[in-house]
Amino acid sequence: MNLSRKNLYNLLVVQIKRLPAVLTLLLLGIALAILLREPGHQYPAKVCFRDGVCVNADIANTKENMTRGLMNRTEMPGDYGMLFVFPDEGDYVFWMKNTLIPLDIIWINSSKHIVHMEYAVPCIKDPCRIYRPDAKSVYVLEVNGRYAMKNNIAEGQKVEIYLLQPLSPINGTNTQPP
Repeated sequence: MNLSRKNLYNLLVVQIKRLPAVLTLLLLGIALAILLREPGHQYPAKVCFRDGVCVNADIANTKENMTRGLMNRTEMPGDYGMLFVFPDEGDYVFWMKNTLIPLDIIWINSSKHIVHMEYAVPCIKDPCRIYRPDAKSVYVLEVNGRYAMKNNIAEGQKVEIYLLQPLSPINGTNTQPP
């Protein structure tokens, strides 16, 4: 195809005139995605254990998010989890109803020490096992099954919990994740 300079110029002008429309559609798409995100979804958190081992976690602090948890997921990235944040320290039990992947459930008290851990297996139909901690907690972290064993995470260890936006810890003094 042989384009003259004039034809090439006209083609470029047409494309440049379309650019604002394309950018406008792109920005509208981004705005719509933000508005339609999951209700109650909070900014992600980072939970760090000793030796610099960290997981990125969604925060579940509404009744709906806590009830849904990690149900119906068929896979999860290795460095991902869900952090349940309760208003008060208490005895919080978990079950694996409609959870399709094995999880480690890690209970954390208000001083941010691990007080109990369980390896939890998937449960598709009732009756599903109830996982009950030995101590009170205010946070519960769910991660992929065997994550704790693979990363030498144990009861009694201290953890750091950071909100990534804004950068501030939950009930702590550090403000920057590692």
